[in-house]
Amino acid sequence: MSFRGSRYSCPHVFAGKRVWVRESHGAYLEAMDLSGNLIARHSLSDKKGATVIQKEHYEGIKSSTPKTAPRIREIFIETFAEGYLFYKGLVKMTSYNTPYHAKKILEQENL
Repeated sequence: MSFRGSRYSCPHVFAGKRVWVRESHGAYLEAMDLSGNLIARHSLSDKKGATVIQKEHYEGIKSSTPKTAPRIREIFIETFAEGYLFYKGLVKMTSYNTPYHAKKILEQENL
C-alpha cells in the first residue's frame, strides 16, 4: 500500500486487491478489507519514501528455492541433518544433473 509517499505491507492475500486505508490517531495507518475488517496496522513513517513491512504479512507465500548450483548445494546441506552426506550420494547417483534433483527435493521440503 502506498500512503503519503511511503509504502506499507499488507497480508499477501490482499496483493493487487482494493483495500481501504485510513490514518488513525495521527500515528497509525490502518488497512481494512472491503467489508471493513482490519487487515493491517502500521505506525506511520516520518520519512518519505520509507518501506514499512510486517514479516507476518508474507507468511504462507511459498518460499522460492535457490537458482544457482552453488546456492542450491549450500541450502541443501544446511536444510538436512546429514545434508553433506546426502548431497554426496546425490552426486554419485545423478552426476551432471545434481542441482536439478537437489532443487526438486528442496521444493518438496518447503511444501
